[in-house]
Amino acid sequence: MLLDITQTILPVVQVPLLLGSLVLFWHIWRFTVNPFLNPSGVKELPYWIPFFGHVYSFFWNSVELLESGVDYTGRTHEPFAINLPGTRLYIVTRPRDVTDIFNNQTGIDNDYSLREILLAYGVTSDGLKRAWHRPQPGDWCYVPNNPLNPEQMCFIKMVQDGYRKHLLTPVTMDQMAQVFVRSLLENIQPDNISYCMAGDTHLFSIYALSRYAMIEASAQSMFGSHLHEIDPEIASHMLAFNDYAWQVVMRYPDFFGRLPVSKPRKKMMAIMKQFVGRPVSSNSQANAFVRNVLAGMEITALDMHSRAAMMLMIFWAAVSNEYNGTFWLMAHLLHDEALLKQVEQETEAAWQSGQLNIKHLTESCPILDATFNEVLRHKNAAGAMRRVAEKTRIGNKELQPGSIAYIPFHQIHTNEEVWGDNSLVFDHTRFLKRKSLARNASFRPFGGGATYCPGRTLAKQEVFSAIAIILHRFDVRLAEVGHGKQQFPILNVKTPSLGLNGPIKGMDVIAEMVPKQEK
Repeated sequence: MLLDITQTILPVVQVPLLLGSLVLFWHIWRFTVNPFLNPSGVKELPYWIPFFGHVYSFFWNSVELLESGVDYTGRTHEPFAINLPGTRLYIVTRPRDVTDIFNNQTGIDNDYSLREILLAYGVTSDGLKRAWHRPQPGDWCYVPNNPLNPEQMCFIKMVQDGYRKHLLTPVTMDQMAQVFVRSLLENIQPDNISYCMAGDTHLFSIYALSRYAMIEASAQSMFGSHLHEIDPEIASHMLAFNDYAWQVVMRYPDFFGRLPVSKPRKKMMAIMKQFVGRPVSSNSQANAFVRNVLAGMEITALDMHSRAAMMLMIFWAAVSNEYNGTFWLMAHLLHDEALLKQVEQETEAAWQSGQLNIKHLTESCPILDATFNEVLRHKNAAGAMRRVAEKTRIGNKELQPGSIAYIPFHQIHTNEEVWGDNSLVFDHTRFLKRKSLARNASFRPFGGGATYCPGRTLAKQEVFSAIAIILHRFDVRLAEVGHGKQQFPILNVKTPSLGLNGPIKGMDVIAEMVPKQEK
């Protein structure tokens, strides 16, 4: 009978009807029958187009997609899966599951993300092979009793170990912080902030101020004056690159160099090639970590393109979060007069005999600290990726090898079981009322496990210093522009995030900043 009915349908309708029936059958099997037969498998978030899966939703608005996945599990926060062409992502948001992923050293490949980013930045396949090669006697890169690498680690591990030691050793971290603060003091003063003017006298763009001052300071604290010697406009070039660096990491196809990132990337690579191509002795103003990386590159005999790509990636990693963190802190202070006054009182006490005491700033300003933690929680739509190397059990679910475990920070930072019913609301007092929240497994602004960011303490010092300098040198308040109070800037969650998100394009905070000596 079904055949008879089918034969009465016009041929032009038969093919779409058949295809639609096949897709419906596939959908029922994959998302209803298969999960029932395989209860230990991770549930997939349903989709209708085979192969392509969730690719459009993921790149258009990943936060919205992942939130719908959490809803699909009944907000139990059990792992669920989304599919991109050729890749399955297991989304992990439950605190104990997140901890298990970060701490797993056997079933999870913790180097996956780093390898992918290095390749995306342009490190060659030969460069990658050399970077992960562990020196053995007789090798081209083996140096007996190497003071730079006494444990004969591969270059990548040597860099990671050196980065941790440099940023977690008080002496070297303090040296870097002092250079950073000196640059901020130079670039955030009444006679030197024309780069962020917003029209009338005393009106300034907080976003432009945060971006330029923090990038300049990072360049100085890492490379001394060397990048400025190559190109005095290094901060502008890096900002232009950083605005679209996500296109590099996501490996957007670049047809004829037409991507927005293409021109600034080419410029930054040219600068970095000049920098890494100079004798190490000519880069003496760079900090000890950067000098050690340059020396290690020479021993490992990396090609110049790979050296430049790695150095650009290191610079990018250092600047990706600081200026957005500074911007959002200032935004919340300016939109909350009471909070602004409290933080100003705290930070002013860190100025002693005309000098900024960074230790006091980071240890004795609880309201500033709580507000910063809330910024890290509320403005972060990035995530951590790990490759599943072998069958791995997380809770009562089994992750299959070859897939990717993805930990989205926005979803773990808004888990209502941890953060309460107001998890979507910015409320700095939550970290004052419950100080243990800063150590909660559901608070992961700096990742975790083997890749727990060693620069977290330095980043805090840098952001706090910028806030303290602004509030010490200027009377600041939210400017009156247009009609009524300025709208609070909206978080940009549509652009793929690699750290703290910025505001959507065109949004800003305009502040009236009057130098205190003018009063």
